[in-house]
Amino acid sequence: MFRNFLFLLVLTAPFLLANAQSNSPSPAWIVTSNQYADLLLHVELKHTPESGSRQGLSQYDALISQPTLADEDLARKEKEDVLAKLKNALATEKQKEVRQDLEIIIRNVELNFKIEDYQRAHEVPFINASGNVFEGVRILLDEQTPEARRSAAVVRIRRYAGLDPGYKPFTEILKQRVTEQMAKPGVIIRQRRKLKPRWGGTRITSRALPRCSRKTRSADGRSLTRSSSSNSPITTRG
Repeated sequence: MFRNFLFLLVLTAPFLLANAQSNSPSPAWIVTSNQYADLLLHVELKHTPESGSRQGLSQYDALISQPTLADEDLARKEKEDVLAKLKNALATEKQKEVRQDLEIIIRNVELNFKIEDYQRAHEVPFINASGNVFEGVRILLDEQTPEARRSAAVVRIRRYAGLDPGYKPFTEILKQRVTEQMAKPGVIIRQRRKLKPRWGGTRITSRALPRCSRKTRSADGRSLTRSSSSNSPITTRG
């Protein structure tokens, strides 16, 4: 039911690996395959911009996920449109390697659709609000993140809290999703032991956020945060 960055990684790994294995210019078939993969990447990053920040794409830094049903339906429609384009391309593509990559992408997208359909019909969703907010902000405060990008963390926090126009509080969205799904007959609710917050709750998040950034200074030169180390590297698509 909910988009997962792991799906994005699995989808694009063959193309990223192919590029990483050689320092020479990419063969034409890899360039073509990447162009097809980028169609889906664009949709994924549009609806999960935190993933874009993790990939070093600063244009996504001030944006946040809004996992409403309406947003989920829009993402599904956009991916269905891309899937149709990929199938049309497969029907006419002559190069063997590109055809193989198209088949992999199409198979993964269709499988993910089945998973989403099952989850929406049968499961009560659980999204760790504090964990998602923590991760969305931490990547911007990571010591390896360029200092110029860090001010976007404030914008993200405001938007998670629903303080900016056009943004509903993240927790309210999740609460509404759970409430609506629980009203359906015969849905599956996860066991209590599986609902333990990944990051131990908001209390840990509030302690950890200042430690995620090295020393940052405001425009007048005053220190804003304490320095510390981080083990979350930035990666970029080659």
